[in-house]
Amino acid sequence: MLFKRYASPFLILDEMINCGKLQEFIGYILNESLEETQWEYWLHKVTAMSFKEYCEACKEKDRSYGMTDNDVSRVKEMSKRILNKINPGRG
Repeated sequence: MLFKRYASPFLILDEMINCGKLQEFIGYILNESLEETQWEYWLHKVTAMSFKEYCEACKEKDRSYGMTDNDVSRVKEMSKRILNKINPGRG
């Protein structure tokens, strides 16, 4: 991702580390990359809505993928059963 934008990403990464802003920089790069991917997809595949509407629809979909407490408990139990099959003496 960084090699696409910068000739030498190591220099900018070192500078962000020195400034104490590496986490902010990574967040910025990830957001920019996501927006670029959304733009490319919308440009070639989506015809029924504006780019802004498409981005809002994507945000709504992202919110719906969260797990409920019930889902988390169910996954934990399934994981324990799988691990007990591998090593039955534990658990």
